[in-house]
Parts: sequence; C-alpha cells; structure tokens
Amino acid sequence: MSDAADTYPLWLGPQPLVLASGSRTRFDLLIAAGIPVEVFPADLDERAYTATLGLTGACADRLAVHLARGKALSVARNRPDRYVLGADQTLACEGVMLYKPLDRKAAREQLLFMSGKTHHLHSAVAIARNAKVLIRFV
Repeated sequence: MSDAADTYPLWLGPQPLVLASGSRTRFDLLIAAGIPVEVFPADLDERAYTATLGLTGACADRLAVHLARGKALSVARNRPDRYVLGADQTLACEGVMLYKPLDRKAAREQLLFMSGKTHHLHSAVAIARNAKVLIRFV
C-alpha cells in the first residue's frame, strides 16, 4: 500500500522547498506531507523587526504575517529561483503581545497573566521567490 504523498505528491518543483526556519516541528510537518525541504533559517531579529512595524497586540495577526514575510524574503534574496517558506506565530492576550519568555520566571509571569483569560495564537506563512512574496496568509 502506498502513501498518499507518494501517489499524489504535493510538491512538483524541480528543487526542494526552502524553509526559512530552524523549527524542527515545521520541518517534520513538511516532510510528513511528502514535501522535500532544505532548511536555511532566516537571519531576522524578530523583536527589532517587530519594533519597526509599530504593531500592538491588537494587530497580532498582521504581525504574524509580517514576520513570516520578512523571514521568507530574507532567505529568498540569497536563493534565486527557489520557493522559500517563511512562517511565524504570535500570541496576544487582552491586547498585549506576548513573546517567548527569556527564563522560567518570565514564563511563570506570562502564564499567570493569561490564566482565566482568552488568548489568541496566530499562525502565518508566506512563500517568496526571487525577492517577491507570492502568497501570504494567517
């Protein structure tokens, strides 16, 4: 019995998809879907990039798309004619943007802040080629 990815491949490109991320989870998801992948993590300072955008927690979905776009473009510029996937997630709670905690104390504070409240996790992707974003969504 063959796997669906073998019968109906999702990736028809002549070269593997470039993943602009060092995320093992993203890599594993693409491989499990039958998509050949090369990993080239984006060199993007997310906090500095975020500061230049001036977006707040109320715009967490837009921020996720901007970060995915920024990652895809930063890698696509150095890999002509390759399809590059950038991805990111943002988390907001009551209009406050939450970032990866730097230590256990910060993690505890975030969890206490979010306790009993609704939070929103936004996942976004962008695909770029030749320094142009072809598609992006959240």
